[in-house]
Amino acid sequence: MLQRMHDKIQGLVAWVFAVLIALTFALWGVQNYLHGGGTQAVAKVNGEKITQDQFRMAYEQAKHSEMLRFGASFSLDQKHQAELKKDVLQHLIKQKVIFQAETKMGLDVSQRQLWSLIASQPVFQSQGRFSLSNFQQIVQRLFPSEQVFFDNMKSGVLHTQFERGVVESAFVLPNEVEAIKKIDKQRRDFGYFIISTERFVDKIKLDSVIIKKYYDEHHSDFLLPEKISIQYLELSTGDLQNKSKPTEEQLRQFYQSRVDSFSPPKKWQVMKVLFPLAPKADAKAIDNAKKKMEEAAVLLKSKKELANIGSEIRTSTSWVMRNEVSPEIAAQLDKLKVDQVSSTYRTKDGYYLLKVLAKQENVTSYEAVAAKVKAAYDHQQVTQAFSEASDRLADLVYTNSDSLEPAAKELGLKLKETGMITRVGNKEGILANPKIVNAAFSDVVLKQRYNSNLIEVAPGKVVVLRIKDYVPEKTQPLEQVQNIISEKLRYQETQKMAAAFADELLQSLISGKAEAELAGKHNVTWHKLTGAKYGQAGENAKLIDSAFSLAWPNAKQKVSATKIELDHGYAILRLDRVYDEASSGADIKVDNMVKSLAVKFGHYDYQTLMNTLMSRAKIEIIDKTEEVQNISYEE
Repeated sequence: MLQRMHDKIQGLVAWVFAVLIALTFALWGVQNYLHGGGTQAVAKVNGEKITQDQFRMAYEQAKHSEMLRFGASFSLDQKHQAELKKDVLQHLIKQKVIFQAETKMGLDVSQRQLWSLIASQPVFQSQGRFSLSNFQQIVQRLFPSEQVFFDNMKSGVLHTQFERGVVESAFVLPNEVEAIKKIDKQRRDFGYFIISTERFVDKIKLDSVIIKKYYDEHHSDFLLPEKISIQYLELSTGDLQNKSKPTEEQLRQFYQSRVDSFSPPKKWQVMKVLFPLAPKADAKAIDNAKKKMEEAAVLLKSKKELANIGSEIRTSTSWVMRNEVSPEIAAQLDKLKVDQVSSTYRTKDGYYLLKVLAKQENVTSYEAVAAKVKAAYDHQQVTQAFSEASDRLADLVYTNSDSLEPAAKELGLKLKETGMITRVGNKEGILANPKIVNAAFSDVVLKQRYNSNLIEVAPGKVVVLRIKDYVPEKTQPLEQVQNIISEKLRYQETQKMAAAFADELLQSLISGKAEAELAGKHNVTWHKLTGAKYGQAGENAKLIDSAFSLAWPNAKQKVSATKIELDHGYAILRLDRVYDEASSGADIKVDNMVKSLAVKFGHYDYQTLMNTLMSRAKIEIIDKTEEVQNISYEE
């Protein structure tokens, strides 16, 4: 199974990358939260923490995702908040269990593979070639840091390897294929009654006492969430203009101080020498490895062969760029000149030595990139001005914590306002940003009514805000919701009555009574469907699925019938005939069914594996913080 995972990694990486970009702010990306955060734990999985900060970040992104999904119909009252928090915590626990399993199985994706994928993505390219500036701009806009991007990407690839490796290892046995062929040729005739809830509507009597009782017992269902409006100031690099006029000498000095950024990246031809060593190797093995590597270093410096040192030593030679290697190797390359040998250093793979055999360093002349130098200089000046203005804005909103007007006046910024919003924010505009909504509903801003800290909403853009108006959470009055309650109670009661009546009809059919007799006695209509095929689509698909789930009558049970719940009522179905239809042509449909069944088996295997991992994991819920009150783990 692991080999199959390895074989499919290239295709999986590309697939995961597309999903990663599309779902940057959705709950799918919670793997990132498993790598960092505050120290206070809300749960532990096999001794590893899920921290309060990790939980809060995942919850806020899940809430924002739900808002985008349901739009104006989404309501986040106390009940729904508790349910969403519970779902998020359960998901974080599951992701932690998966991550631990992947680590234990030795699944990994190298830094070089990730960089190779990144370089091949059109979104990171300019004129058909990888653009480091494009990459940095996009990652900075979508992720807190490059490391978070790589952690998310690597975790996504590993998880996809793990799941697909299990799913795509499943297969269908020959006897199961024969069963599929048999059921594909099979046809079934059946009859059924439809029991609609409409026939019981007139029998429901609801008075004000019943409605009031339901209202009193379900207050949380009728909560109107708290609302706020905010005032805010925006400061961005677009608001600042570079007024300086640099001289030619200043621009050349600027170029010289950053010549690497205006030239093609350096390349090194490197010989890597590795002595493999397990992470938990004993002292004897470590001493032996150090001794061997010291011998190797002497031979490398004297340009002699390493063949006589030992079979454990592994060597490789290749041309590399800085962004293609691990941080440990990159740090060593920055120190070395041609023919120099690095000091011995250790990684998770073992002990390494590096020797630089050659170096390619093409410096682009100032004249060739003068326009780029000027643009970069201007950008630096604007960035510096933005930094200074941001610092001043932070000072002003702190020293005048009860107003934004002094900061607006001194910095020439426009004081803006929003309409009323709940904790879910809006679909567009500044209130679509979860950072803004979270800050507005924080204790410091909402309860203490101070200005917020500066909030970075994009590279080169910050916002500071305060509360303008506040409407607390309240329960809707009974007169506004009594029609809703009435409809809900009416539906519940008619469904119960339809279920009881359906049970009576079902028992009558099973006891052998004729459908015509029952139809006349109870004023219902008997419908017939002949020649139904397995998996047949259409308005009767649910009935057909139920018909194929029934066994043919036997000596003990002469009638095969069942009750089926529908959206607004029930159906009572009786199986009347089972027969085969002659097969014609190639079994393309059967082949597709077999493939589909193999996929279903694979997903079942994966779910079974997940259930096993979850059942064996030691999960501890630490229910001590406001964020996880009333939350408990349920598998």
